[in-house]
Amino acid sequence: MSAERVWTGAAVSRTAEARRQELFRKAGYAAAHGESTEAAALQLENDPLPPACWLELGPVLREGLEEGMRGHAWHSAAAWTAATRALLAFLNDLESRRGACGLARAIATGMERSIPAEVVPRGGLATGFVEAIRLEATCTVEDVAVAEGVEILRAIVTVEGCALGEVELPVCDGVVAREVLADAIAASFAWPLLGRFFACSIYPELHFRVEGSGFACRRNDLRLASGLIPENGGFGDVHDRVGWTIFLQELWGLPDWSADRFYAGGLDIPAGATAGTLKQIRLEIAGLLPNIDTRGREIEITVTLGGAGVTMFLLPAGLRTVTAQELRAAIIRMCGMELARVAVREAIVGRPLSGPPLRARLAAAAADRGEAPVAGRNGWAIGQRPRSPIGTTASRWAGFPCETSPAVLADAAGEKMPVTRLGDPHAPGQRVLYVPGWIGRRAAPRTTAGAAPRASRVVTRELPVLMYHRVTPERGSSPARYTIAPREFEAQIRHLHDAGYHSVPLDHWRVALDTRRPLPGRAIILTFDDGYRDFREHAWPILEKYGFSAVIAIVADLAGGVNEWDSPYETVPLMGWDEIRSLQREGVEIASHSSRHRPLIGLDPAQVARDLLGSQETFRRELGRPADCLVYPYGFANPAVHHLAGACGFIFGLTAKVLPCRFHYPLMDLPRIEVSGEDSLESFRAKLGFEAA
Repeated sequence: MSAERVWTGAAVSRTAEARRQELFRKAGYAAAHGESTEAAALQLENDPLPPACWLELGPVLREGLEEGMRGHAWHSAAAWTAATRALLAFLNDLESRRGACGLARAIATGMERSIPAEVVPRGGLATGFVEAIRLEATCTVEDVAVAEGVEILRAIVTVEGCALGEVELPVCDGVVAREVLADAIAASFAWPLLGRFFACSIYPELHFRVEGSGFACRRNDLRLASGLIPENGGFGDVHDRVGWTIFLQELWGLPDWSADRFYAGGLDIPAGATAGTLKQIRLEIAGLLPNIDTRGREIEITVTLGGAGVTMFLLPAGLRTVTAQELRAAIIRMCGMELARVAVREAIVGRPLSGPPLRARLAAAAADRGEAPVAGRNGWAIGQRPRSPIGTTASRWAGFPCETSPAVLADAAGEKMPVTRLGDPHAPGQRVLYVPGWIGRRAAPRTTAGAAPRASRVVTRELPVLMYHRVTPERGSSPARYTIAPREFEAQIRHLHDAGYHSVPLDHWRVALDTRRPLPGRAIILTFDDGYRDFREHAWPILEKYGFSAVIAIVADLAGGVNEWDSPYETVPLMGWDEIRSLQREGVEIASHSSRHRPLIGLDPAQVARDLLGSQETFRRELGRPADCLVYPYGFANPAVHHLAGACGFIFGLTAKVLPCRFHYPLMDLPRIEVSGEDSLESFRAKLGFEAA
């Protein structure tokens, strides 16, 4: 449920809202100038706003801080540190007065994360909950130990001194592991890093010739692209136009192959392994691929790159030999961009750009890799989640706080993930690492089926995900904004039906994003937060009537109870697990809304991990499998929460940002369009201005 609530009985007028925002803005401005914020805290002491709603004021506080710092001490790291610490004291005081647990951490982390990158000195800047560092991608990546109390590492990444961007990671036991950091850099910047790497080796050797109205790009006698337009004396888009072909050529050691040739031939590879004895083969991409005889036996193939596992698949028993090119084409299709991410992590991050070519680097990395999943560590290693798609959070390294080890190991056992001890069990610094390159037996992936769209030449490039809460004729004390009458709800669903919309599962959008291919027809996803019991009675029959499905977000520990997070403002019954299981059998997708509906940005990393792992354990016990989707309570999340949620097995994360889903949005940070009980049919239709084209 969104934090912007207008409560009956504890109503907040627009005048009071404006006053509150002004006080927060003044507090930020005062802190920037070294002045006291006590007056603002005193005036807010008796404010009736519910605790979670204070989180909405975080951006206002930042605005006041930035306004005060601008033209005053914008480039002073010391001034930013002093101001953010003064505001943390203000927030702690407000949290104590209002009883809003987690308020200070939630707002302060957002404020500290927004300190301009140019302010951060070479030696880094620790302001409270966040520590910012500067990191050169071509230098050796080491463990990063942070200052006491820091919970988020903000790494400002450069390559040969040029800005790439930033990555943010949760801090576990005062450290961010080098493996996690290197993987995050590769996952975020694989494409530009490949561009810089090839600019030092391959691109200077390319030839550009006039052909027609533009230029053609050739590597030796092979034409890679045509229609290039010179910009500023060069071809700025050459990497985007030819980079993937160059990458495949360098990866496989086949510089004279065209892009089409890499995809020629294919295999019908079923997902997952079967019971029984299998012949197991390990294929290293940086080595020579063999032809494989499948006659009379099933063969389990583990694909590695630089010695790190990428995926596993099954070759069924057949009556022929599978050629190396069929294997190559199948691997490229299955793994896609994840091949580039792993190659960059294993061969480019932490190394100079000049030197050996990509394939030689990967072959050397494979030769140097030992038998243990992780070298030089003490603690536990947990292998890749067996049912998650390649290239999602299941492919990303992650660390867990040591205190969460029992919950992490229980989750691994429930998911049948490989687990092993690392190093000395009695040594200090026991770390729990999720190691995606360590692959056990691959189970059948989670799949969902969607209704086929009606014939249409329309496609969906921007996917609207609608956010509902309650559908009920009895509003009671519930806020009008979050309660829709069945009659109005049916009018909206009828409009969607008549306009040609159809429901799709979240996984269809993942595939569209991975392939950069729009969904057919007018696709839409309808989500319902909190799992209220009246969904079954009032919303689901209407959805079924018009052929739509839904995603319901369940608060795992409160199912069958009431919405405790809204106490004392209203009490509404929630669906129990029998009702939830029934809806699941009828095609409803069940998402997690955390264990107890606490704002995750107000929790420390260990609390976030325990909450989400607990939610997954409840889902596994009650529904037979963990949830793929996490709907963030109140819509609030940050990159550290995204990372921890992915480590806990979630593939999708839904926020309350009012936008359609687009191809460049991360799966763990998908926006939704809120549908309000105050919407007319006209305003509802206007919100679907974000529709397919």
